Amino acid sequence: MKRRWVLGVVAALAACSGEDKTGASPTEPSTPTDPSDPPEPTDGTGPADHTGDPTATADSGEHSAVVVGPPTLFVATGDLGRVTVSCDGGRTWPVNHSLDDTVRCFEDDFDCNHHLGAGRGVTYGDGAFVATYGWGYPGSVQRLGAGDVDFVTVFEGHTFAGLAFDAGVFVASDRPPFRSDDAGSTWAATGDVTSDEWNVRRTGAGDGLFLVAFESYGTDLNVSSDGGLTFSRPREWPAECGHGLQFSGGLTAAHGVVLVVGADGTACVSTDRGQTFSVSRVGDAVTAHLLVTPTGFETWGRVGYAPFRFSSADGVSWTAEPTTTRYALGGEGSGPSIRAVARADDGTYAAVSDGWMSWYEQQRFYRSTDGLVWDELPEGAFVGSHPIGEMAVGPSDAAICP
Repeated sequence: MKRRWVLGVVAALAACSGEDKTGASPTEPSTPTDPSDPPEPTDGTGPADHTGDPTATADSGEHSAVVVGPPTLFVATGDLGRVTVSCDGGRTWPVNHSLDDTVRCFEDDFDCNHHLGAGRGVTYGDGAFVATYGWGYPGSVQRLGAGDVDFVTVFEGHTFAGLAFDAGVFVASDRPPFRSDDAGSTWAATGDVTSDEWNVRRTGAGDGLFLVAFESYGTDLNVSSDGGLTFSRPREWPAECGHGLQFSGGLTAAHGVVLVVGADGTACVSTDRGQTFSVSRVGDAVTAHLLVTPTGFETWGRVGYAPFRFSSADGVSWTAEPTTTRYALGGEGSGPSIRAVARADDGTYAAVSDGWMSWYEQQRFYRSTDGLVWDELPEGAFVGSHPIGEMAVGPSDAAICP
């Protein structure tokens, strides 16, 4: 099925607004062939549960009515407008399409990273998934809400460095940022950000704060405490903080701290809502996005050349644990290198492989119940296609699942 894109050639060639977005191409993931009949789960868990999280409600002294919530979807987005969706807890990804499934990124001088369809973020809030596309050329914001059979264009002609959700508000970062307080349906410009570092690189949110990261010749941060209406710099921002987090690591506010994790393995923590920061180490390198869990934070990366999961209760002290891959064809090995990753409320993880030119035939999708042991999905459970860089998860009444 085709997504409703309303971007024409003229818009694609228009000058990029706000910032100079001419960074190097990212490291990203990929996969095998298109399924027609997705296989049964191979992890011993039995048939997939499509019912979401049911709760029982008393009906009478003898009977009870079961209220069934919407199914939980994993949604991954990537370059050339790619979107792929899992409706069964990350076991299979039957929904997959893009602006053009026939071309191949970064072959024959085709740069998918600077394109109106370059994926730059997807997040979940108020029952909707909202994604932003476009880098180097004006792109669009897409939304998947209740009853939608596919993502729908809700805003276009702009380029954003990711987006985030908190307390009923979505914010997409640029100069200026834009915000939505109606579940991502309409968007309006906010007060501008303040930084000598021109390039906006990433967006984060949590605990009533929105966070905007910058990186040009150095790094910087802006913080909003009024729902993304106004932004200001921290009183103190260490030069070590926020490096390389356009594609890896991330920034968030949760568990009483503001946490910024860079791709170089540096963690910067604030206990005063983003005004001052202390610096600590996560590992040698971070490749995956930063996640918030019920007990703290986690991400994935390397110690030396070995893959590890990093977890922390406070963002300051980190525990490194080696990861394992259980291969689809049998056997085990060291854990996967991942970037796009999400964790459902029931503790199920889904992820996509990371690495330059590791897409199409080399792309792999993974599933885990603990973030340490990863099951490689078999051929036919997903489509190996354009690079995937973003993932979100949440219960949805969208009609996108087959």
